Amino acid sequence: MLPKQLSLFDNDDWFRPFNKPETLSSLAAKYSVTYETFRKWLEPIKDQIRITPRRTFTPAEVREIIRFLGEYGA
Repeated sequence: MLPKQLSLFDNDDWFRPFNKPETLSSLAAKYSVTYETFRKWLEPIKDQIRITPRRTFTPAEVREIIRFLGEYGA
């Protein structure tokens, strides 16, 4: 019998390296897109995170963004 394949999101251990505040522009750079493109990508989850200029996302908001978009650099 094959072992159950675990999803990245089954526990929060995957998130530890990403557990820090980030700005919109720093996350856009990590995803290798422009600020404007990254902002458009976040439109579907704008009710879950506050998107305002010059605001730092909390680690919980960064987690939601990564869950929505997938890991950067992957």
